[in-house]
Amino acid sequence: MKNLYFVLLSFFMVVFNANSATVVATVNGNPITDSDITARTELMSRQGNVSTTNRRTAFQNIVDDYVKLNYANNFNIKPTNDDADRELKNMRLGEMTDTMRSMARLAIRSDMAWGSVMSRTVVPTIDVSDADIKSEKIDLIRKRGLPIEMTMIRLTDI
Repeated sequence: MKNLYFVLLSFFMVVFNANSATVVATVNGNPITDSDITARTELMSRQGNVSTTNRRTAFQNIVDDYVKLNYANNFNIKPTNDDADRELKNMRLGEMTDTMRSMARLAIRSDMAWGSVMSRTVVPTIDVSDADIKSEKIDLIRKRGLPIEMTMIRLTDI
């Protein structure tokens, strides 16, 4: 009888482990699972980013997203899933699994939060005058030359 219980217990442990996601890392108490990485990789592929290093890039992006959201939380910047869902509708990524939707929301919330952090912390420190902009435009024209249309007009007028 003990053997039967052991066999049943082993069977259920194998079944439950096969369906559970493996935690790969934890960032600020948020687990990153293998399913999360697979979902982010699929989202990247749908956006045209097909590479042999997509899993590594997806993992790095998920870690970055959690770090950015945690840092933004210090400034009381907390984009909601509703905000992310509005942006997600505009992206037209088609049908998604729950994990893919969760990863897309995470990425969008992270981008929204990071943009707000940058606008609060970096943008106020930028001091650029109109003269600086004009000088930079002149330098770009001098270094890169004129656009091809202007060059062709000048050549035909000679």
